[in-house]
Amino acid sequence: MSITNYIIELKEKTGLSYMELAKQTGLSYQNIIDIKNDRIQTVSKSVLEKLSKYEQRDKQHILYDILYKDNENSLLHTHSKSTLIYLCDLYLNNYAIQLSPHYPSIIFNNSMHFEAMAYKKRITNSYLLIDSWEKLKSDHWSLFRKDQDYNKDNFVDYYVSENAYLYDILLYGIGKTIAVKDNALREYVIVFDQRNKADIDIVKGFEINKVNIKISYIYIEQ
Repeated sequence: MSITNYIIELKEKTGLSYMELAKQTGLSYQNIIDIKNDRIQTVSKSVLEKLSKYEQRDKQHILYDILYKDNENSLLHTHSKSTLIYLCDLYLNNYAIQLSPHYPSIIFNNSMHFEAMAYKKRITNSYLLIDSWEKLKSDHWSLFRKDQDYNKDNFVDYYVSENAYLYDILLYGIGKTIAVKDNALREYVIVFDQRNKADIDIVKGFEINKVNIKISYIYIEQ
């Protein structure tokens, strides 16, 4: 979806005229018409803030609809929705985003994938890599337990405890970043959501030694 389609759908949903929509959102009538006629193709922070206030929705959720809604079905095969929402938050904070970066790897099936990479605009000598915890779980299982379908309860056949299982997943994710071997990589972000809310406090408690990048744990409410 584009900002143009978003405004058109908002008008249809509310039943307001463009003039009335401009008054209620706080956007100028000319701005609304320029967006509607596709003369404005990028969404500004000012527009997002006014739409957020009017709709009582978080800015990143509105931006998610604008950037990803049309391709949601295909994107969710390779990306967690919580990761995409987090990327919207980064975008709002002046980060450039790249989806599905991959690196050559002997260990990880010859190609090592992350859900996203982000860097501050105009600062290209440092970046962060992003994965969701749910995707890490699935990829970890596919790599090491190919003989069995992924199931959240299957770990009991291979690990002495749930903590041992979660720790192994974390090491798998961190191992990917170590294999990147790039001094410009400064941070690895793991995104959690309501499906794995119980895991985040456990994972935060694990002690990780000899890692030269920052490891961050983010919770996103979908």
